Amino acid sequence: MVTPIPVTIVFPWGEQQFWGDWTAYNWQLGQLGAQPLECAFLAMSYWAFHQIESGRPVDEMIQLIVQGNEAIAALGLALRLALETLHISEVTLALVACQRLWPFDTARVRQEPTRNIDLFGLGLINQLTGDKKVAQDYLDKRLSRFRDVKQLAMQFAVNGDDALTERFRQALADFLTDLPYELEEQRSNPAAKAALTKQAEEYAELAIVENYQGYRTPDEQIIVAYHAPLSPETIQRGEAAGVYLQQNSILAWAMKSLRAFALAPDKTLADAVALARPLDHPTLFAERLDVEAHTAQSVVAAVAACVICFGDAASDDYKWAMNVLARIEGMKEPAGFFYGSKIAWHPVLQLIFALLHLRRTNPSDLEPARRLVWMVAHPHEEAADFTLTALLADPDAHVSWVAAQLALERARFYRPAISQDGERDSRAAKKAVKTVIDRALRGLKSKKFEPFAPLPPAWVKLASASDDDDDADNDGRWTEPDPLFDPQRAKKHLENFPIEKWCASDEIKPLVLALIRSLVNWTVLRMNPPGSTGRRRDRTTDLLGWNDALGDVLVRAAPFFDLALVKELLAPFLQNHDDDELDVIAAFTDRLVTRHVLDAATIPAGTFELLRLCVDHVIADSTFRPGGYRAGEVSGHDMQKLIEALLMVNVERATGAARFVNGDWSEIGLLMPTVTSLVMATGWSTFVMSKFLLLCQRAGTAYPLDHFIEQVSAALAKLDNAKGNWVGTSLPARTAAAVQRLADANFPLRPDQAQGLLRILDALIDLGDRRSAGLEQTEAFKGVQARSSDPITIG
Repeated sequence: MVTPIPVTIVFPWGEQQFWGDWTAYNWQLGQLGAQPLECAFLAMSYWAFHQIESGRPVDEMIQLIVQGNEAIAALGLALRLALETLHISEVTLALVACQRLWPFDTARVRQEPTRNIDLFGLGLINQLTGDKKVAQDYLDKRLSRFRDVKQLAMQFAVNGDDALTERFRQALADFLTDLPYELEEQRSNPAAKAALTKQAEEYAELAIVENYQGYRTPDEQIIVAYHAPLSPETIQRGEAAGVYLQQNSILAWAMKSLRAFALAPDKTLADAVALARPLDHPTLFAERLDVEAHTAQSVVAAVAACVICFGDAASDDYKWAMNVLARIEGMKEPAGFFYGSKIAWHPVLQLIFALLHLRRTNPSDLEPARRLVWMVAHPHEEAADFTLTALLADPDAHVSWVAAQLALERARFYRPAISQDGERDSRAAKKAVKTVIDRALRGLKSKKFEPFAPLPPAWVKLASASDDDDDADNDGRWTEPDPLFDPQRAKKHLENFPIEKWCASDEIKPLVLALIRSLVNWTVLRMNPPGSTGRRRDRTTDLLGWNDALGDVLVRAAPFFDLALVKELLAPFLQNHDDDELDVIAAFTDRLVTRHVLDAATIPAGTFELLRLCVDHVIADSTFRPGGYRAGEVSGHDMQKLIEALLMVNVERATGAARFVNGDWSEIGLLMPTVTSLVMATGWSTFVMSKFLLLCQRAGTAYPLDHFIEQVSAALAKLDNAKGNWVGTSLPARTAAAVQRLADANFPLRPDQAQGLLRILDALIDLGDRRSAGLEQTEAFKGVQARSSDPITIG
């Protein structure tokens, strides 16, 4: 049981008692109460504020609201009326002298910015309309929404009325002896008393004139501001916060500089070193520190890396920095750390930047590369992965070749053995890591380009006593090998393989081809395990992302090999129309368009022949089989991605591109064979036509009119295949807009062009597009008629 204490206030018209807690205080805001009460208080607020605006005295309005009312919500509304005009009087002094209102009103203002936020976006908060909405908007614009009782108190402290100010000071001084208990039981609670006393001390400081300071504004007005006195503890916390912010500022600057491989302009290396070196001590890097205490460690590591990258190699600071890096290499991870945690400030990451810089500035020195190879076995996943990224970016093709071999071998997963007591035995995996690290170190030393080690098989066949049993489940006898090649881990590094650099070398190029063949063969077998009886494995989700990386590798290697060889590598994925193979083809097409069409200064030979292969694959897909189930309805991310790439709308805008998406469509003629083949065969599909019209819109008046007529006419002639899917879409209107745009741009039209466009407009009119009927009457088509012998027949 608890015993509430009423709020007692002595107004000029007499003493009153009010009841309620924080919840009841909010009724006046239209929240946390019964709806009838909320509505009543909101209506009263609307009326009261309007009365004040019309000139009615604030004191009179406060008396009308609180007299005879026992709800603490009435006091909250009265206080808001006083805050609206910052009115000071005997009446409002009674409100300010009530300490119970202070924490409530302070909390009200603190929560005000989020009061009307619709967190779930369901529109359940702001559903008012008409006059009620107008009234709500009126209340939301009141100045008192963002003013609290402290601001009114400041008016009493410096108002110029000595008598009223003295009474205010005494009232706040009494806060220390008349604590605002809400419950009787709090009086005997030492913790509650201590908290309320500290709060009262802070409030009482508002009555001290020395805490106020005047300022003159540029327009000769005087502003009085309150400055709360600072305790020694507050000063100490402020100083500590200042140091913390300064250290974090240096850390952010250093990390930004390392990632940009250039010093950021807002600070100097000398200033960073001056702050970092005093933080260093011999045991700083004995063990990595967690979030609460990592700042000094991270600052020293990052600044030391900056000294290595941008400092004077002959300076004392450089020697200090090299010593820091050596200690970071031997640093332990804290007990219980999570292998896959994300730690952007990890000291090892800064070490990797420094070692990469050393390799770039002196490629003949292999020592930094050897140190990086050792770090591939780092227990922190992000550090190990970033080390491989640095090695793959090495300026020496041989170092990156060894790193790529190391990356694929590190992507092997060894299934841990389980002991009798349930413990996991990972000794095989640890032994394998040591083996591949040693092999990589020998590879660095040999300077010879060795072939990649064979990948583990995609599947292995389980031994069976009934191999010849026709009733045996063939799929059930295939399982994952041990070790297993983990494509999810490998894909993170495959995209960083410097394929172009390797293929430029006659020595490495054949080895690259062997690598790509092995990757393709493993992927195909993973998708289609040998011995399957027509049923596909449903456990190929591990290829998500890997297929994108493989498609990208094929694209990057394509310009360096004969077209027939590239087609051979793609052939296994073009033979089937299942989701897994389509994923590879979609990724290949998307990257081929991006790298070799949009971005390439010179489009490599064979690029459009490869795109034609992909067009044929789309056309042959069952999605576009006339009469098929849901014919023309493109579903699935991969087919959509493939079509968008073939129609050059996979990128919206890229100002740094070489063509098309940079706004320059002068070479659009290069695309016409590909686009024509695709649109003439599948343009009846709503998805294909929508993307084609998007291409026309982006190309604008640069789109070739003759090709447009040919493509659209063929698509409309096959519209029967769509089974009415164009009905209710915007495609007819968008097509008509394209017709108008190109007709205006190519005016005056040749007779055959005008007739071709008229046939298209006639077909669109048959689809119910009114705009097309109006276009036929425009200047471009006056005196021109489509030949009745060759109209576009729909359906």
